[in-house]
Amino acid sequence: MIRKAENTTSGSIGFKLTAFKVFKKSTESYINYSRDYCRKLTTDNIASSFSHFFEAEISVKLRQSIIECFIKDIESLIEVMKNEEMRLYGASLLFVYEGDPDILMDSINKEKQRNHNILLQKGEDIELDEDDEEDDDDDEEAEKDLKSYDLKVIDFAHSFFQENIGKDENTLFGLNNLLKILRTFVKI
Repeated sequence: MIRKAENTTSGSIGFKLTAFKVFKKSTESYINYSRDYCRKLTTDNIASSFSHFFEAEISVKLRQSIIECFIKDIESLIEVMKNEEMRLYGASLLFVYEGDPDILMDSINKEKQRNHNILLQKGEDIELDEDDEEDDDDDEEAEKDLKSYDLKVIDFAHSFFQENIGKDENTLFGLNNLLKILRTFVKI
């Protein structure tokens, strides 16, 4: 695995893109970026290629919000990784976001409403703009399934915890480089 990684961007920047697809509402289809496409990426073009992942037909403001959420999640993961004695050989990050603008807005509105309801249950005072209000939806199960984005660490087959090995510098190197690239996509 290590030898194989040396021949990809994993060896130079600590991560590689494997494959991804992007939903296009205008055609109701996906643009697929295959494993073959991703194998040809270099450190010189990986950032611009990764930007294709965020080319769903959603507003710039929503796109930036989703990227900022990914950034916060990666920052949190980095903080956890700094305090763990483990190795994540061959582990992957799975990035998912809703690319259909109508479903995305519905999801965001339901998340706002759910957060509003949670705060009300706790007795906290909050103010909602008229734009933030929405009609009640009796189908709570459907609400739970809607999420505008998600980031998961997957593929743990070669990962392990072990005392006295220190933090996983290679994983942290890759996460920090990924963070640098994502930050170029937003105005932070």
